[in-house]
Amino acid sequence: MTNRIVDYIDLRHTSRNRVCEEVGIRQATLRRYIRGESEPPISVAYKMCDALKCNMEDLFPRNKEVQ
Repeated sequence: MTNRIVDYIDLRHTSRNRVCEEVGIRQATLRRYIRGESEPPISVAYKMCDALKCNMEDLFPRNKEVQ
């Protein structure tokens, strides 16, 4: 799954650590999501959207190509 997690972390001028704290996940887990090695459960994905002030389609675009 292609994602824009890093883009939104940068856009919101926040840190990976802060996102992890707000979402309640470890940094290693976030790293796996960013690399596409695993996908977050839907509940975690929604928490990430809340933390990064975006919607699901912004963070996890349906198409394979990230714009």
